[in-house]
Parts: sequence; structure tokens; C-alpha cells
Amino acid sequence: MALGATDPQLVLKTTPPRIPKTVLERTRLGSGLAEFAEKSVITLQAAAGSGKTSLLAQWRKEALVAGAIVAWLTLDDGDNDSQLARGLTVAMRASSGRPGFGQECLRAAESEQRSLEAITEWLAEVAAMATESLLILDDVHALPESTLNSSLVYLLLNAPANLKIVLASRRPIKLPVSGLPGRGRFVSLSTTDLRFDQAETVALLKDRFGRRIDPDSCVRLHQLTEGWALGLQLAISTIERSPDIPGAIAGFSVLSSDVHRYFVECLIDQLPPALARFLVCISIVDDLSPSLCKAMTKQNSSTAKLRRLHQQTPVFTEAAHTSWLRIHPLAREFLQERFAKLPRVEQLEYHTRAGDWLAEHQLFEEAARHLLEAGLEDRAYGLIERSLHELMVKGQVSRVADWAERLPFSEIERRTSLRLTVGWMLAQSERHTEAAKLVASIIDDASASAGERCESAEICATAAVFADDID
Repeated sequence: MALGATDPQLVLKTTPPRIPKTVLERTRLGSGLAEFAEKSVITLQAAAGSGKTSLLAQWRKEALVAGAIVAWLTLDDGDNDSQLARGLTVAMRASSGRPGFGQECLRAAESEQRSLEAITEWLAEVAAMATESLLILDDVHALPESTLNSSLVYLLLNAPANLKIVLASRRPIKLPVSGLPGRGRFVSLSTTDLRFDQAETVALLKDRFGRRIDPDSCVRLHQLTEGWALGLQLAISTIERSPDIPGAIAGFSVLSSDVHRYFVECLIDQLPPALARFLVCISIVDDLSPSLCKAMTKQNSSTAKLRRLHQQTPVFTEAAHTSWLRIHPLAREFLQERFAKLPRVEQLEYHTRAGDWLAEHQLFEEAARHLLEAGLEDRAYGLIERSLHELMVKGQVSRVADWAERLPFSEIERRTSLRLTVGWMLAQSERHTEAAKLVASIIDDASASAGERCESAEICATAAVFADDID
């Protein structure tokens, strides 16, 4: 799969996050415990900042120590059935060290109509490895409902005996897999389950501060954060430079009604103004690299600043073996509120620079989003036109359909390549009349190339075949 192997977005999606060594091992939630060890499907359904990623990383480490193959895949709203199959294949290739894994799966995934066949091929090959395997699917809440109810459910119900699947989601997901609990194969953890209990909070704080903190202060901080994992991290980052740790903790009680926002604001306010501004400005992009930050801010010190922020603040997650970072969603929401207060001309400039860099690195969809924010519609639509053509070639029909719904029809109509791409999507989506109507005029358009006129005729013929309206 040369294409999937070089797709930077897919590489990021199949790369597990790197967790700091200082993270507390959650003994009471260890994967080897009886309530987890015998389950084939485990769901973590908890809000952002609950400690899902840290627990997933702990389970990954425990499984690796036990000799299992561990595949990681972060999902998003672009993962239709075929794209999910591709992601599963790349994830298993990376984790198993088998570069030839999933060839039949990839062939089947070239067609949306064969997506379940692709998942079947993937499951069969996992079973044939005869090795204990763990599949971790993160951000399941972002998965399109059609994929969740089709390929994902099929994956869960047909997992071989040597495969355990863990699903992590920020909100409850409705999986029509009622048979799993009855068979004793399924268990679910919620935000409440993931909260640090008092003993864990005390252990974490004692490990970090030693004799500088007393038991009463540990209990106070536990009560303030209510066991919220990110809240604990933010609190520790805020108070650790104080010469009086108990006094610093006591100060939090003043704003305990809005603990989450208080932690973030105190953290940011303690940064040097230039560094805080840097953090605000880079918060508009989904994934961060030193090169992207430098392009956005025009600061040669971007790499050092990003490293310092990563080391001194708890709001970043990091992909293992890469330099890419992501700001935690809760912190990012706060930072983007501050970004919105910058002069409009500055906002446009940052979005433009982000779009330029992303386009240069062939991350066209994300680039288009930023260029649209910058008011550069023509450039953005040009990138979307190019991106959708590539998506259609890959068979990602539903992803093309999503974009087509968001684009002004006038832009689709005036761009021949985009019209043809959307035409193919409509022809394959039981919208045959719309497909023919959209592209038919290209056949007689003297300004269109011979290839474009021919392709238009093919779309009309395809639409007629699907509609059983062959003349």
C-alpha cells in the first residue's frame, strides 16, 4: 500500500501518543485485572481531559510487555467504511512489522461496495497470525454514523479469539451489539470510572512533591479537581514553582466554581507574554510541528518555544516517534477564544500562513479550511477541487459527498474538474438524475478538453446504468 504508507495524515492517525514517564500507573485500572482481561471489547466513554489517552497508553504498554501486537488508530469524520479498512491495515502493518499485511483488504477497500469484505479479509489475516493482538481505536465519537453502524459493528461482532478491541470516545456511542454483554465479552468505562480516587491523587502528588506537600493539601486538591486528570496536571503545573505548595493549593478554593477555566487561565497567565501569545496563535491548527509553527509565526525560535511549551505545560499530547503535537481540546477552546480577540488582520494572516504551509505539505483539506477562514475562497476551492479528485480516486465517496454539501453550488458549477468529481459521486450515490444534470453540458462545451467531455459522457452513461434508464 504505497499510497497509504506515504499519506502523512494516515501515518499520524496510526501513531500512538507518547506518554510522559511521570504519569501515574493506574493499578486499579490495569488491563490484567479480571474485569478486563477476559473481555474482547472494552469501551472508554469519557469527556476530554478524563485520562483516556494515558490509560490507553498504559494498556498498550502492558499488552506489549505481555508479548501482544498492539495496533493504534485515531478515527475522524473522514473515515468512511473503505477508509477505516485502510487505516486498520496501516495500523497493523506498523505494529506487527509485516509490510505485506492486508493486501487483499486493500484491494477490497478500493470499492465502497466491498467494504465489509475488506474488514473480513483484515479479520481473517489477524486470526491467521495466531498472536494475541490488541486494537485501540481512539476518538470513536468522530466516526461517521454510517461507518459506526456498518464496518465497526461488523468488526466487533466478528473479532477472532486472538483479538481484543478497545474503543475510546469523548461521548457515549450507541453500538447495536446487544449480544456482546450477554456473552460476557463486553465492558464499558465512563468518566466516573476514570476519575482519580483520593488514594491515586495522594500517590501522584506525593510522588511529585514529596515532603513539600502534606496529606491535607493532597485531599484539598483532590476535592478541587474532583479527580479530573487534566485538572490535576494543570494544578501541578501551576503550583510546582511556588515555595509554599499548601498555600498555593489553598488559593484555588476562591474560584472552585469554575475550576477548569481557572486552571487554564492561571497556567497561561504564568507564561511570559511572548510565549503565551505564541501559544494562542498556533492553537488554530489541529496538529502542530516545529516547521508549521515557524511558518505561521515567522519566528526562528519556534522550535525552542514549542519544545518549552511542551515541557512546561500539560496541554499537549505527542505522537510517538514524531515531532507532531496536538493541544488538548479543553485548552484549545480557551486559546481560540483569545485568538478571536486579536485584530482581524492578524487572524487572517495566521490562517493564510497555516494554509500555505499545509498546502505545500499536501494536507489539502486542512489547508483549504484555513484559507477559507482567511477569506481566500478561490485558492481554497482550488485545493478542495484537487483534494476531492484524489479522494474520489481512492474511493472515498462519502467524504466527497460531505464536502459537496458544504461547497457553494456556483463553485462546483464553474470548475469543470470539480463538477466531474461531484458528478461521479452523485452517480455512485443513487442520485443519478442529479449527476447527469450536473455534467451533461460539458459534453458540448467547446472550452472543455476531449478528456473532460469523454468523462462527462461516461458519468451520464454510468448514471443511466444505475438508474436502469439505458437509451
